[in-house]
Amino acid sequence: MILFVASYAGELPENTPFLAAARKIRFLLRLLKLIDPDVVLLNSAHRVNERRAFHFEAIDLGNGEFIEMATPRTFANPWVGRSINILQASSIVDAVVKRYGAPHLAWFYNGYAFESRVATLLKQRYDTKLILEFEDWHFARNRGLNPKPWIDWYFWNRATLYYDYAFAVNENIERCLEVKGVPTQLLPGVISDWVIVLREQYPPFSRPGIISVGYFGGLSHEKGAQFLLELMAQAKPRTQFVVTGKGELESDFAEFAHLFPDRLRFLGAVSDEKLREAMASVDVIVNAHEDNDGIFPFKVLEAVASGRLLISAPLPMSGYDWLKDAIEFRPPSLTEFLVAIDAAREIYESRKTAIARVAKTAETRFGSNGLNVAIKTILSTRIDSGSSEKK
Repeated sequence: MILFVASYAGELPENTPFLAAARKIRFLLRLLKLIDPDVVLLNSAHRVNERRAFHFEAIDLGNGEFIEMATPRTFANPWVGRSINILQASSIVDAVVKRYGAPHLAWFYNGYAFESRVATLLKQRYDTKLILEFEDWHFARNRGLNPKPWIDWYFWNRATLYYDYAFAVNENIERCLEVKGVPTQLLPGVISDWVIVLREQYPPFSRPGIISVGYFGGLSHEKGAQFLLELMAQAKPRTQFVVTGKGELESDFAEFAHLFPDRLRFLGAVSDEKLREAMASVDVIVNAHEDNDGIFPFKVLEAVASGRLLISAPLPMSGYDWLKDAIEFRPPSLTEFLVAIDAAREIYESRKTAIARVAKTAETRFGSNGLNVAIKTILSTRIDSGSSEKK
């Protein structure tokens, strides 16, 4: 049995602001099922005002493919629930093993406290092979007096003694893990096949006189969604926007689309099929999210792979310098973004060859076919064979 431990709130149909994470988790679950049909998801997610007992259920990964999911007890207050689950990690592991057996492999999506506690317990009790997929450095954001990053870091630091292999979202985290002795390679995200075909089947700038701008991500202040609202309000009439996603500003986008239907097509949370249609309809993708060295936005990689011009605020390109030729970087000001959007057709034409080259590189390195082979190879040569060694 393979155990996958993650905070997963992406049950279909999509209902989470963390759409990229949900899609990536589903891809990895499908991949692991090809290696071992017996895959179980241990779900550490908590929703506000949801109270449920520890329960087991089958969930749909899409296309009628189901897996078993175990969800520990949840509380109306997510902070209380997470804390209790950390304290009860031992009994939660016991319950999962009693129902499904001890896993020979466990995959952990991020280095949170609960995930790290489970990893340590599995290694100590069953000598389970452990893989960490590290998406978000604990101190990547300023959380003020919130103790959660420190709690997560404490348990993650202990668990690094036991991980057999790791995937990191950027080079900074990769180096941090390798210093701990964990063999690591980059894995910022998984580019779906339908994204890859967009650049040839649906080339951008097919409508003269119109510039269609897309945003496909979280609708929160942290992700730069407020900036996007202001950008739409000031853009020229010939500019049309297509937006998908969920978040705290979702109602603001819905109201804008109601007032200005010719300016914004707002779709909310969408399926992969609807997202494909939305991305196929735009010429330019924007990213106003100012990131730091602790994370790397998967939507950037996906935008480049689609063959569209990406207009982005400055990014920490640790490990991703090869993407730069396909991105129009602008300071996060309305004037700068508006000027870039207005000149998008000319910018795209001047970089068309570079965009195609970078998109092909992204496909080779992080397309689903290539990652299928790479991850299977790592599991068979470094994990299942028992040959993995700490550096």
